[in-house]
Amino acid sequence: MAKYAEAFFDTTREPVTIMQIRREYILDHTVYERKYKGHIFCPYCKVVPLTVVHTNDLLYYRGH
Repeated sequence: MAKYAEAFFDTTREPVTIMQIRREYILDHTVYERKYKGHIFCPYCKVVPLTVVHTNDLLYYRGH
């Protein structure tokens, strides 16, 4: 099970789920780079940056 089910999206100041990003990613593979990269953080502390990892047709958040 993934550690993060959602992330804090600082552009809208709202949570964004991995499923929301997946739906957008299916339509446009560049959506993460253009919209989310550098703008998603831990939903709890809102400080730890997260990235979206895409492996074996799965998307999940990874903290840094």
